[in-house]
Amino acid sequence: MSQLPSEVAPKEKRKQSLDFRSEKRNMRLLSATSVTLFNNLNQAICVGTHSIEHQKQFLIFNVW
Repeated sequence: MSQLPSEVAPKEKRKQSLDFRSEKRNMRLLSATSVTLFNNLNQAICVGTHSIEHQKQFLIFNVW
């Protein structure tokens, strides 16, 4: 049995909308991942800067 083009079109249309939702979901996941990575990097920079500040104080303390 062959299908009429009108029978195929709704399935294709539905598949496209599902793909669009899937893309939107993937973009949200990428966005959330980017935010997490940025926060981790920012936290590492803050911790690194904080430890460097302590090292400076420690070195000054040792010099005196």
